[in-house]
Amino acid sequence: MSTTIKIRAFSVLFCLANSLHLLSCSYSFATLSLEQKIGQLFVVTAIVDNAQNQLLLAAKGYRTDAAYIKQLIADYHIGGVIFLGSNSCQEQAELTQELQQCSALPLLIMQDLEWGLAMRLHDALRFPRNQALGALAPEHDELIYQMGYEVGKQCKLLGVHMNLAPVVDVNNNPANPVINDRSFGEDIACVARKAEQFMRGLQDAGIIACAKHFPGHGDTTVDSHYDLPCIKHTRERLDSCELYPFKRMISNGVKAIMSAHMEVPALEPAAHLPSSLSHNVVTTLLRQELGFKGLIITDALDMRGVTKHHHAGELELKALQAGNDILLCSTDVPKAIATIKQAIADGRLSEQELDEHVRVVLSLKAWAGCEKLPNFDQSLLCTPAAQSLKKELYAHAITVARDESHLLEALAQTKRPITCIEIGQDQSSHFVRSLENQMPMMVHTLPASADNQFVQDMIDHLYGDTVLVSVLGMSRFAAMQFGVTQRTLDCLRILKESGKKVVVVAFGNAYSLLLFKDADAVVIAYEGDVDAQQAAADVVSGTTQATGIVPITSKAL
Repeated sequence: MSTTIKIRAFSVLFCLANSLHLLSCSYSFATLSLEQKIGQLFVVTAIVDNAQNQLLLAAKGYRTDAAYIKQLIADYHIGGVIFLGSNSCQEQAELTQELQQCSALPLLIMQDLEWGLAMRLHDALRFPRNQALGALAPEHDELIYQMGYEVGKQCKLLGVHMNLAPVVDVNNNPANPVINDRSFGEDIACVARKAEQFMRGLQDAGIIACAKHFPGHGDTTVDSHYDLPCIKHTRERLDSCELYPFKRMISNGVKAIMSAHMEVPALEPAAHLPSSLSHNVVTTLLRQELGFKGLIITDALDMRGVTKHHHAGELELKALQAGNDILLCSTDVPKAIATIKQAIADGRLSEQELDEHVRVVLSLKAWAGCEKLPNFDQSLLCTPAAQSLKKELYAHAITVARDESHLLEALAQTKRPITCIEIGQDQSSHFVRSLENQMPMMVHTLPASADNQFVQDMIDHLYGDTVLVSVLGMSRFAAMQFGVTQRTLDCLRILKESGKKVVVVAFGNAYSLLLFKDADAVVIAYEGDVDAQQAAADVVSGTTQATGIVPITSKAL
């Protein structure tokens, strides 16, 4: 059956109300040449900023500048673009329109926007990361749908058709260097439920959602950007844990799934063959066993997890043979296309297989309205409603992880000054300033240069039996102790040895709880965002009650 697509007559432009519009006309699938079909399966990296382009060229050896992308569009009919780097919204919207006007077939524009446009765009509204969303009680999950819908609306304004989100990996390894707080947590049902909400919000806004990283990247200690991770779990374990959220996403209509660069011997016995290049994983498991009928996209093909044992050209061919529909971030598009053409000529890849992939891509382009140029309006990216939603998300995420002695209640009710030690801030934080507006405070700052004698002298002069310790400037990485320095740990130890009761407010990763076991009470705010600081201050002052639930296992508490 013929698939109808829209192809722009890009040579015909006219001006109307100071806007450029492209005339478009309909062609049948049969009119596409072999070269156009192959090109449609490539989504290439674009970076707006020239300095960042030069850095990537030096680091990885391939171009990402606008001139080169236009050349790939003209010469190889590429199907889409993924924007990386840190751009402004205006710059990206302008380049998107410019690139679309160069392409005969509408480009599929995609981006990693897991916590909103601010993940890639420096002047956009930043929503909470998934770990904070994972802390929301079930009755507040509707807010995640609203976030997905808002992010989807913002994508539309920029001309982004596909958000490479949500992450549905079950992060059950605190040392995971790449997923970690990008996951909704360790509970499979929680991860699935919250990912569904975000996915539905995106897709109700007309944006393609992409569940990643199949078959599950949560229990790794290796970052696939730099090496090939290996997950050695049994098939039974994978079915009951890693695959569970993907099954739920498929049954609830997710449009796309990303294949990951990981060795999983239980699914693919061949050594050094990533899941992304495995027919057993992509076709046999994902397509046939799980019944996924949407679009399958590789993780970036410039990552060492896939390039360490496979080379450009054959790498892209193997990804197609495995069953992927889109080849993301190829490092050598001309070589890859030549290799695929040769494989079709000598029978290693059939044109029928190629056609199946192209139809999937074109079908989603039609669903997402890729033929429509973006109508950018900066004022709609940070509306009062969006800002209010962000505040509400942080407010419901704040979690009292431990407080058996009800110290927070006592602090909120006391009429005496509260002693607070600030760590990780050179100047007074929003958290402390907000508390000072609500209750009497005696604030001390622990400088980066402080030694144990300084700490002891400071503690000797502290007022009261209970000390509030705010920890800011934290890191998401286990290898960096989540940004909790030895100086901080020494301070907490000396406080306890001095007989003080300690209430820690941690503005960072929930796994940092592993480092605060000696604290009498711990509040997790998940991030240092100003709205997270305000929400934490409201909980400490007793203005609001914390409703968040720790999204990791009790062994960390």
